[in-house]
Amino acid sequence: MVTIWRRPTTQPEWRALLATPDGEQWYPLVLDRARPEDAAAMDELMSRGEVTFVHDTIGAQVRDLIKCRGPSRPWTDDDLTAAVGEHLGNQDLQVYGRWVFYPWSRRLVHVLPPLEYAEVRADRNRNKITAAEQAKLMKLKIGLAGLSVGNAVAVTLALEGLFGELRMADFDTLDLSNMNRLRCTVDQIGLNKAVICARQIYEMNPFANVVLYPDGITRENIGAFFDDGGRLDIAIDECDGMFAKFKIREEAKARRIPVLMETSDRGMLDIERFDLEPNRPLLHGLV
Repeated sequence: MVTIWRRPTTQPEWRALLATPDGEQWYPLVLDRARPEDAAAMDELMSRGEVTFVHDTIGAQVRDLIKCRGPSRPWTDDDLTAAVGEHLGNQDLQVYGRWVFYPWSRRLVHVLPPLEYAEVRADRNRNKITAAEQAKLMKLKIGLAGLSVGNAVAVTLALEGLFGELRMADFDTLDLSNMNRLRCTVDQIGLNKAVICARQIYEMNPFANVVLYPDGITRENIGAFFDDGGRLDIAIDECDGMFAKFKIREEAKARRIPVLMETSDRGMLDIERFDLEPNRPLLHGLV
């Protein structure tokens, strides 16, 4: 049986989400108070004491959005206040945007709606890459196997908004000895590394599209890893085992997909462009 964890396409019921074992809570609940059912769910979460902390900076986020859309304008406080009012119209600020509930920390956070959130998050990439390049990168399907060193790779991809879907595979759980290379906390010891990474990504971007393979890369699931939900554009190898390294390259080569690998040993970056050189030997023929 192939185990694949995908975020539901329809809003899950909050009771079912909280009933999920602690170690398997990996995606947040995104609530839109403009929808009566979401507003009722949020009110019940609050009234039952399920929320331990509320973080609401939506006013500052809207101001940030306005400034991003007029970067050369010398905004005054009065200008911003007027522009925010014009942007919101008659909409109640508490209804505007989305409320995100994180079941593993029981925190509730108020953020901009999805498109505006993505716009502001990617704004500082302006002039590093073009708008067309950013739009292209935000549609990539990337597969990442191995989430020790790979954790930093995944988090950086999420920070920069460089994927449309990120498939992450790792069977292993966090040990204390992993914490020299994995950004995590001591209360996460024992958690699956893919779950840890998914939580970190969703805490940066609650609208991210992440898929987990908590069994790691296996003979049974590697076809799905490359093809399920659409063929990968890039495969990233951060595995320890040689079976997985070779199998990833065999499958990538057959599909003409490039493979990237970055090692913690001397910081080596390795690139195999099977898309351009389909006859290239695996691992450059060096093994």
